[in-house]
Amino acid sequence: MVAQKEVTKREVGKYESSRQSGDTPHAPKAIGRLPKGARLLILEETEFLNKPVSPKTRPGTTELQPFGLAQAFDKNGKLTEEKFWVTLLPGYMTEEGEQYAHLPFWMQKAVEQGIFDAVTKPATALKISAGDAIGFLGEDIAPMGKAKTSRSTYAHIEVLSADSRMPAFLDNPGKVTAGRKYIRVHPTAETLHALRQHV
Repeated sequence: MVAQKEVTKREVGKYESSRQSGDTPHAPKAIGRLPKGARLLILEETEFLNKPVSPKTRPGTTELQPFGLAQAFDKNGKLTEEKFWVTLLPGYMTEEGEQYAHLPFWMQKAVEQGIFDAVTKPATALKISAGDAIGFLGEDIAPMGKAKTSRSTYAHIEVLSADSRMPAFLDNPGKVTAGRKYIRVHPTAETLHALRQHV
């Protein structure tokens, strides 16, 4: 999301997620301002009672308004640690594409290429710092009927290499498309489950 005008940052409280159904709290207290053009990642959406935007309302009046639990992007496009609530009213915030909070910044850049079924090389090198995540955990939840679901957990891991021969390997100069495929599992590793999808 992008701020269309200066907007108020609001404090994240301890009890918002545990409030009773039908009990809508007032918007949390203001803790600062975000400038016009600030880019945010919205993690969660909810509604709070807040002062109406229209100047013609009576003093003390409140209305239900949409808010988002947010984190701001810094000038380098990385998420800052601070979380806060911000209005999601039209005219104050607008959408600016999708962002994946669970992906490290460098993987978000890879996602921007829009190719998900092939190995790709980015046009420019992606910088990965020591300690950056190189994968993410996931959970596949599928309906099974009679109000039951099937759950499968998995991990997506990127394999990174500084080997100078890797670009040639990825280019597949021999145009190999068939043959034996295998994964070598370390002897001390846990059980590896393979998922085959038939399209």
